[in-house]
Amino acid sequence: MFPTRFLELARTVEFWSDYFLEEVFGTEVADIPDDGYLLFPFGPNRRLQLRYAARAYRSEGWRIEAGAIRLMPGQDGKGDLLAWYDSHSHQHLLRWEEVDLIGRYVALAGGADTHPSFPVLLLSEFVAPIAGTNCPLGRALMSSALTGLGAFDERQVASRTPTSSPRRANAEWQFVEPFGWYVRHLEYNFWEDGSRSIHSTRHPPANPDAPGRDGFPFREWNEGIAWLAEECRVR
Repeated sequence: MFPTRFLELARTVEFWSDYFLEEVFGTEVADIPDDGYLLFPFGPNRRLQLRYAARAYRSEGWRIEAGAIRLMPGQDGKGDLLAWYDSHSHQHLLRWEEVDLIGRYVALAGGADTHPSFPVLLLSEFVAPIAGTNCPLGRALMSSALTGLGAFDERQVASRTPTSSPRRANAEWQFVEPFGWYVRHLEYNFWEDGSRSIHSTRHPPANPDAPGRDGFPFREWNEGIAWLAEECRVR
């Protein structure tokens, strides 16, 4: 499921320190492609593509970082861009319950070319840990994944494990038919009370009745989540 070079790097503290934005690597990381990616099953004919890369970072050299998530195949054959990191990041795509399903599916599928900790740790960077998702579950998932990797000591596991409480933010998860779960933005000045700004593509189209495709692919997303839940139930 995962490339050999990724498996080697992902068993080290340095890889995850970079991935979690702690900027450990000071020299170029060998054998990481400029546009490396991993694929997670998301239905009989769909995959979630998570792009990662070793990228130049100021004058300090190179670091590994999360790039983007696409739903493959997309309407244009290139994949629907769902979340990304850059100067205008929209990284808040996932709920902890969805990370749990993907992680459980990978663990059940097994194989020598994977590890049950990897999907949880990789996808955690794209979670919106706000009201409406199970933050105690997220804490348990991250603690188990960090411990299970075998690369971190107790202090490092504790420092990277999120709290059980939702983060104060300018948004919350809300379930509304026919879209399912989406990020609902709240109308208040989050800068005044130190709340976190949430940036997501996962919101209903401005005009749900307009013909054609507009915004987040809710139908395909919900089908993928339902498929994962069923696969985890029967395996």
